Amino acid sequence: MVFRVISGFTWVLLAFAGPAQAAEWQSGEASNGAWSMIQEGQFNLRVSCWPGDPSFFFVLTGGPFNGMQNIDDGNESMMMWIELPDGRTARHPIDGHYFAPDKAFVGRFIVSDFVLEEFRQGAKLSLTSPTGVEIAAFGMQGTGKARGHFKQACGI
Repeated sequence: MVFRVISGFTWVLLAFAGPAQAAEWQSGEASNGAWSMIQEGQFNLRVSCWPGDPSFFFVLTGGPFNGMQNIDDGNESMMMWIELPDGRTARHPIDGHYFAPDKAFVGRFIVSDFVLEEFRQGAKLSLTSPTGVEIAAFGMQGTGKARGHFKQACGI
């Protein structure tokens, strides 16, 4: 009898819980630019722009990162892969350095309207080390809204 009560209660909890929701990109504008970020497990990725600057500032926290040197202030690079709904995959190099106190990779990458349209339309964003080891992967729900903020605040 006790088993049935616990089982029934557990069933009710599961019915209300539903499927897990995928992380969504958050974004906004400030007086000096725009930003977008996503949290997935231990990783937090944030990209930012400033008016008149063709490059984006990129911060990935949650290190040390697989396949990377992870040496404080050491030059590093990553590859950003954006999987598009039609099956194509775009790749964009990101140069930067590891900042050990924050366990973060900090970098910059050049953007254009074309790159930001890939970002808006993407299905998955993956980051790999120079040797091809996957560091992190993120869904791209909410990137359309972020694209609007980048265009409005930074003119890109």
